[in-house]
Amino acid sequence: YQEIHENYFPDIEDAVLLFLNDYGTAYGIADDKPVSLEALEAMVTQEFGYELDFETIGEFEDLSTFRSVFVPGKPPCLLINGKLFPRQVKFLLARELGYKYLNLKERSQTSTPDEVNSFQQLLNDFRAAYFGGALLMPRKAILADLKAFFAMTTWETKPLDDMLNKYDVTPEMLFYRFSELIPQHFNIQIHFL
Repeated sequence: YQEIHENYFPDIEDAVLLFLNDYGTAYGIADDKPVSLEALEAMVTQEFGYELDFETIGEFEDLSTFRSVFVPGKPPCLLINGKLFPRQVKFLLARELGYKYLNLKERSQTSTPDEVNSFQQLLNDFRAAYFGGALLMPRKAILADLKAFFAMTTWETKPLDDMLNKYDVTPEMLFYRFSELIPQHFNIQIHFL
């Protein structure tokens, strides 16, 4: 499915722009700059009514392998593994915003999923993750960074380090975002899983 679409989903990219239009101003985020952990926490709790719990996973050995556990209800609760780095927490929160904003109902309750019940669940998990990555690394900003990177005449690692720091993401997140944008915008055919 991803390869057929060259791992680029304009409808999700557009949804992120609509999300930023709906919520960005109130939380100081835009399509040309990265989003902070504080802004994500505020959006998840204030706009979507979640409770965030960084303690419970650490209290139960059976939960220790999960990055997060979604507990539906009123209010919904997201249990987050307290051992995660802030950049990993940012992705979990951005992905959770994807579930809510895209209105994805059938989903994994845990990250990493402990079971897959349907293709729809798998697809929704992917769509929410794509949304999360696009929110953390806005298309407009990262395309400008990639354009500058590809304009270099000699190899340097500093621009990659700078992007990791600028967006405050893991190397895997950054390279995965590259795989979504490079084929579409730079006509370099790659598929990265």
